[in-house]
Amino acid sequence: TKTDHHYYSVISLDLGVDLPRLLVTPEGFFGRIVGRLTNTDIELESEQFNRAFTVSCDDRKFASDVLHPQMMEYLLGFPEMAWRCEGGGLVAIRPGEHDPEEVEAKLAALSGIATRIPPFVWQQFGAS
Repeated sequence: TKTDHHYYSVISLDLGVDLPRLLVTPEGFFGRIVGRLTNTDIELESEQFNRAFTVSCDDRKFASDVLHPQMMEYLLGFPEMAWRCEGGGLVAIRPGEHDPEEVEAKLAALSGIATRIPPFVWQQFGAS
């Protein structure tokens, strides 16, 4: 038998409210093909964003509400960052370890995502 170890680093920002699962990952050829074949890659109004990222969410309206034009423009500044909304947090995961500067930068990016979620979305899910 053979054992392989895969190490991942997780950075999480507590939102204080449970939001639906939304996954945004850098677009890759394989992900694009799978997403189109399974109809799980949500296409938004920005073709540049669609080429850069794969979006998966059971609630397409929620994805569209969160990933509005200003949010998509912001996220294009972080083309390598995979992140998700899950439960009560925003989470960034990557293979390997984050160095301290990267932790600060990713927390700032996640905070930027949180501040760009429209107020009506927060209200819809019970945030005060």
